[in-house]
Amino acid sequence: MVFMRRVPGRNILNIKNEIDRIYDEVFGEGRENEESLGRFIPAVNIEETDQDFLLTMELPGLEKQDVKITFQDGKLHISGDKQEDDDMNKRNFLKYERDFGKFHRVFAFPADIKLDQIEASMEKGLLQVRLPKAEEAKPEEIKINVK
Repeated sequence: MVFMRRVPGRNILNIKNEIDRIYDEVFGEGRENEESLGRFIPAVNIEETDQDFLLTMELPGLEKQDVKITFQDGKLHISGDKQEDDDMNKRNFLKYERDFGKFHRVFAFPADIKLDQIEASMEKGLLQVRLPKAEEAKPEEIKINVK
């Protein structure tokens, strides 16, 4: 008996990845050269408040020393390498869905950032990067007297 790996929804995922790739090429954001980086594409949430942006990235199995974070030309770059176990090729998997490989994600922010106050932390496989907005980028309330 031969087990074949079948992942429901894989075709839809491939279409989504292709759309993301085209979007990234047009707008200059996202992942770099997918062919050379492998299959691991960490999921991200980005929140915005009046004071800052908060990026949360899922990086299961990685430690903080496995991740490189830089901010350059208004863009946050996050890269790393999720390594397979050394004995992966020796094991007899019936099902294998975990992704590994190098990744590089790039995120542009629509406001000026206080570069000296960017903070990052990593706990339980979640990377959080807080990017405080510069004063001129924060919304300003203007009172209008109604007559």
